[in-house]
Amino acid sequence: MPTEDLKTLITAISVVVATASLSFSLYQYRQKQKQDIRDRNTVPPVQQRQEVRTSLGSIVQRISSSEIFSVLPSEELWTDGFASLEDARAIFANADINIGNSPVPPPDIKMIVHDLLGKVKAVIKYRDSLTKIVGERGYASEEALEKWPDQKNAEAALHDLQQFVRSRETKLTDYLATVSA
Repeated sequence: MPTEDLKTLITAISVVVATASLSFSLYQYRQKQKQDIRDRNTVPPVQQRQEVRTSLGSIVQRISSSEIFSVLPSEELWTDGFASLEDARAIFANADINIGNSPVPPPDIKMIVHDLLGKVKAVIKYRDSLTKIVGERGYASEEALEKWPDQKNAEAALHDLQQFVRSRETKLTDYLATVSA
């Protein structure tokens, strides 16, 4: 067999082996995900309730302790606001995973937490355009804010987030009391 044909055959075999290996790894990964979900669903109910209580408590505490959820969007100090939203995003993302995968809370609570995270992300997406203007200073002067092309969009997204929080905060607090009982 000529050397070129042998190289081609070896290359083809290598591709097939690599593809099979990758497919098997993906299969194992998916099986592990399914097992993790099964394991999570076999967590004792008391522990599941505790995880939900802790996650909801973190959300409610963050909402009540941060001014970002109550300050007028037109008066927001955006560099501080984005930092606060990043912290909230991390808390809400963790809660979204814990609550979303738990059999304890009803679907409407799961949806509120999931949508809350989405609305926080909708505001955070405007951070980069402000950072380009502010630069390393970390402070947005009035002049910089006037040059910020996404200011009105960010204010509208923050207003939407705040209205969402106001209209659902009581439901989250009430459910937190229920799951804590």
